[in-house]
Amino acid sequence: MDHIEKLIDLYPLKTVSTVLLIFLMDARTVLFLCFALLVVIDCLTRWTAISFKSLAERNGKATLAAALWGIPSARRKGLIRSFDMRKGMDKLLLYLLCTLAASSCDMIFGVLGTPAWMTSFIVGYMSVTEILSIIENLSEAGVGSFAQLADRLRKRFNGP
Repeated sequence: MDHIEKLIDLYPLKTVSTVLLIFLMDARTVLFLCFALLVVIDCLTRWTAISFKSLAERNGKATLAAALWGIPSARRKGLIRSFDMRKGMDKLLLYLLCTLAASSCDMIFGVLGTPAWMTSFIVGYMSVTEILSIIENLSEAGVGSFAQLADRLRKRFNGP
């Protein structure tokens, strides 16, 4: 609980300084931070789904809130391991590489005098896949209506 108290400590100052930094940063930096946030949310929802499954097997049913609070317990049981957590960092590095490669293509397009579209395409694709993963994780964590949303998004994403 000390960790949570330290995070909450001076939260208005932290929030204001974060917003100011975002305004001062380059658009690519903000884009990378948004990807990082999507990866963190995906990781958190994955852990929540694992915790939900563990609680449901033990108690017969579980709630989303109980699954969130049960993440440390699932980690102690070995259901959530450090090795698995490193996959999020790998994904973040791959996103960074793809975004840098797409930005390089857009710079080449600019030199050639053609419209730059690669970064928007790659960023859009990666964003949709991350959001789909988040929705699937929440569906596994007991948010029933998200199963239908995931199906609709998959159909839209994969085409007719």
